[in-house]
Amino acid sequence: MSTDDQLKTFKENWLDVSGEYISVSPDRDICELLIKFLSDNDIKSLVLADAQYPTDLLEKLKSGFEILADFRSENTSIDEAKALCNRADAGVSTADALISATGSVVIATNSPRDKMVSSLPEIHIVIATDTPVFKDQHDYLKTAPSDSAFCFITGPSRTADIEKTLILGAHGPKRVIVFGR
Repeated sequence: MSTDDQLKTFKENWLDVSGEYISVSPDRDICELLIKFLSDNDIKSLVLADAQYPTDLLEKLKSGFEILADFRSENTSIDEAKALCNRADAGVSTADALISATGSVVIATNSPRDKMVSSLPEIHIVIATDTPVFKDQHDYLKTAPSDSAFCFITGPSRTADIEKTLILGAHGPKRVIVFGR
């Protein structure tokens, strides 16, 4: 299966699990799209995972939004990081891989703070514009870093515990948005 086909399958499967996808074509500026998304959704405060972001994106985020924590440079305690992530309107991280078969985003990290960025705010934004796409978890794990733990995120948090009614966001983000190619 070609990379384009795998990406198409990922998008279909991601949308099937209630994930959201915003396409960033090479001629579109991710900064403008993300800023517009944040503004349109009344997102004012962010926490940033320890990841590589485009430099201009960080500058624009810092000038227009309250950055409660930037875990690339801060060494906050776990309790403080948890409080900041719970208070943030959204968490922003980058994907290490996309899994087409399951519509999953993979974040490889050993940092509990990064895991909180992707699981505690009600909205999780994933930057995946230059992220490799793999057919399945097995293909990814063949090339994955051996010194990391992996978060496989397959859409927003969901449960049907309460009267068998599906509820999004009961144990994690209500919305997970991938900005990808």
